[in-house]
Amino acid sequence: LERAERARRQEQQPEVLRRASRLLELFTRGWYELLPPRADDKTGAAFVVRDVVTDRIHAVDELSTGTRAQLLLAVRLAFAEQLEGALKLPLFLDEALSSSDPERFEAVVRALSVVAGEGRQVFYLTCRPRDWDRIKDALAKDDTGESGRVPLRLIDLGALRREAAVESSPRWTTVNDVAALSTRDLKLNAVPAYTGQDAAAWAEEAGVPAFDPAAAPSAVHIFHVLEDDPARVATLLSRGVVALGQLKRSPVEHEVLARIALVEAFCEAWQIGRGRPLDREALRRGGISSRFEPEVWSLARAVGLEAGGLLRGLREKRVKGMQTRIVDGLSEALESEGYIDARETLGPEAIRERVRERMARFLASGSMSTATLARRLDRLLAAAGMGIGVG
Repeated sequence: LERAERARRQEQQPEVLRRASRLLELFTRGWYELLPPRADDKTGAAFVVRDVVTDRIHAVDELSTGTRAQLLLAVRLAFAEQLEGALKLPLFLDEALSSSDPERFEAVVRALSVVAGEGRQVFYLTCRPRDWDRIKDALAKDDTGESGRVPLRLIDLGALRREAAVESSPRWTTVNDVAALSTRDLKLNAVPAYTGQDAAAWAEEAGVPAFDPAAAPSAVHIFHVLEDDPARVATLLSRGVVALGQLKRSPVEHEVLARIALVEAFCEAWQIGRGRPLDREALRRGGISSRFEPEVWSLARAVGLEAGGLLRGLREKRVKGMQTRIVDGLSEALESEGYIDARETLGPEAIRERVRERMARFLASGSMSTATLARRLDRLLAAAGMGIGVG
């Protein structure tokens, strides 16, 4: 029902919001998409944002400062494009990325380079000389080829005001020139190169988290479907593609899509009887008002986002003033949406059978062989502590 509602909202949203959503996806490397509010939303929100990796819906005020800045930029640019029509006017950004973290700064700069490559002049105003280096470094890392034809120009307004020539006077630089520059100041979360070593050893060095069947499949690390091609994983990570939710939205082969589908089917089967982790949107749908939401969410986080633990805490009056009928209503809503699962958990063989049924169309199409399915399923069971490992 949630997927159907989301699809309805996407189909009915104005073209300008679709464009803003596409820009936001571009800015965040496919991590977020913009949606109009639910039909029954009473908050008056203009729109909400979906985390593609966790499949959670967030109000704008729940986003980080950097992501909010990116969202604002995407919406403003989309509306500007609609108003200007066929005429491409210059785009001015005044400290628009000052609160973005390094990774998102790079993503927005690369996105703006694509915008510039489509014929729009972009001006970025800043009082921080370091931003010039950050912009050059971001474009030096861009291997899509989109920004290679976009020239950069640095204009030192202070120098112009002083009418004094300086060594760093305005000059044109292409990305081919920038590629030779040092990126020493942007080594945060650098992805180690794959040089032929054992894949598991490389994954540990790269900080790949262990496979967690309790997680949303879209949040699973891409290494767990591409473990036989660490070099490709390293390349994708360097581009900011970390989780299956992002990989699935990328242009990949049918075989990779089949592997992603296998992880999705496995997680779904494993999670039977275990319930989904809570999110704030679930609390709102369950009838928790804005008055109680902060305290209830704090309690939910304290119990590990586990619905049963939250309900026990609420019945123990750990949130003062909340009536029993509200707790009962929340309990019913959480159970109906799968946050509470009264079914018995499945054993290894039951999981195998269920997953094989889900993967039938991929087997029929040749996207995955029966032997590959069995081998990869054994690997997932072992990672979940339910079987013996395979090489």
